[in-house]
Amino acid sequence: MPRAHASALKGQQVGLNFDQARERADALDARAREAGKALDRFPRGAMNLIPDHIKATTEYREAKSAFDVAFQEQRRFNAWFVRAFKRELAQVRAARRG
Repeated sequence: MPRAHASALKGQQVGLNFDQARERADALDARAREAGKALDRFPRGAMNLIPDHIKATTEYREAKSAFDVAFQEQRRFNAWFVRAFKRELAQVRAARRG
């Protein structure tokens, strides 16, 4: 039976068991990937950098802001997740290795 953990991060993940936390991690990952894809559609220059005149547009700033928020949420969640479920994640990796 999966253990339930309480979060030390301002009560964000209180009472999530491992399966619920994995679902949340997958959802946050998908959100960050989608936000990243939105940024990828902007044209890049010769050195693979986005030109300043594009960075100044409202459309780019909104996409960048959405990506930054999604990435920070994912980063905060993962910091808690890998500490709280260290044993369970090790078991998943061991099972994957065979």
